[in-house]
Amino acid sequence: MLTRGGRRAAVPLLALALLAAAPAAHGAPAASVVGVNPVPSVQTDGRVYAIAISGDVAYLGGSFTHVRPAGTSPGGPGEVARSHAAAVNLDSGAILPWDPDADAPVRAIAVGTGAVFLGGTFLHVGTAAHTRLAAVDPTTGAVQTGWSASTNSAVYALVAKGPHLYVGGQFTKVDGASHHRVAALSAVDGTPKPSFAASANGTVKALAFNVGGTRLLVGGAFQTADGVTHRSLVSLSPATGKVFGTTPNLAYPALAVAADARAVYVGGGGTGGNVVAYNPASGARLWHTGTDGNVQALAAAGGEVYVGGHFENSCGPGAGAEVCKTPRARSKLLAVSDRTGALEPWNPRPNSVHGVFALAASGGLLAAGGDFTKIDQDAQQAFAIFPS
Repeated sequence: MLTRGGRRAAVPLLALALLAAAPAAHGAPAASVVGVNPVPSVQTDGRVYAIAISGDVAYLGGSFTHVRPAGTSPGGPGEVARSHAAAVNLDSGAILPWDPDADAPVRAIAVGTGAVFLGGTFLHVGTAAHTRLAAVDPTTGAVQTGWSASTNSAVYALVAKGPHLYVGGQFTKVDGASHHRVAALSAVDGTPKPSFAASANGTVKALAFNVGGTRLLVGGAFQTADGVTHRSLVSLSPATGKVFGTTPNLAYPALAVAADARAVYVGGGGTGGNVVAYNPASGARLWHTGTDGNVQALAAAGGEVYVGGHFENSCGPGAGAEVCKTPRARSKLLAVSDRTGALEPWNPRPNSVHGVFALAASGGLLAAGGDFTKIDQDAQQAFAIFPS
């Protein structure tokens, strides 16, 4: 059994905090890094793109078609079909019956009240037509027939808050109406929120809320938002979609966003990869650290910022580079202090070329998903749970 001492009641993971309206916290507890060795858990036969945690369940989305128990090879005992979505019990690491059965990759998952929302490139969930968006039962994965929305291109990001679901991606239409790459929908029936009028001129890759839920941060590969220059990062009113205040103009696409009360954390590409922390009140840069490959996933917890991507090395303070001047080996996963950005010793070393695409932290554990087949030298394909 996986022990997670002091576990709090979890909130939907994808409602991560960004650009908090309150100032950074002081006198926070000392940092605590999770263990370097994952516990035995479910494996998938393809990439995990998204992880959302609710209570003792992790919902997974990706390009996989089967899941299997720890310690088994593809096609081995206990393997079951799970088309692009699956659920894992975090205490036991076991496969759960949840089975939405999407017909193409699930790229984003958000947990709402009484529903799990899926986004991606699929056209059907189960036997029903659901074009790139669907709401399913949290226990069975059955489609919730009272909820319906569709987009004309891929969905890459979802975040649920209260009565609304916020959606980001490559689309320009939702239910046939113009919504350029970001939209707000009813979490009850999928109807677009009439008062939310936001737009971006390029793909949206990440969405998150601040700690107080008063700001929606949008990250991606765009140059303008609501017709005004905002490169790769913008803060919006969740009620109207209007731009709130100013955000830094990034020289690279923002591929991941995360935050705690201390700072806003943005991960991205560029020449190498980048992780930057910003003051949640003023937007001033607090620290900047780089890698030699894209940063594709972030999670902030326990005084640490966990970073996933397809890098091989940490480049240390400043912007990333394709070749670090002073490399410190960190294959696909690393951790830095949320206060300073200083590199931690934690070094699990997942393999693969493309690395880690999803991170989720809750109750003292970290879940990671991606392309890997091993953590260090231990077989553990595409999904891993690191306990405290």
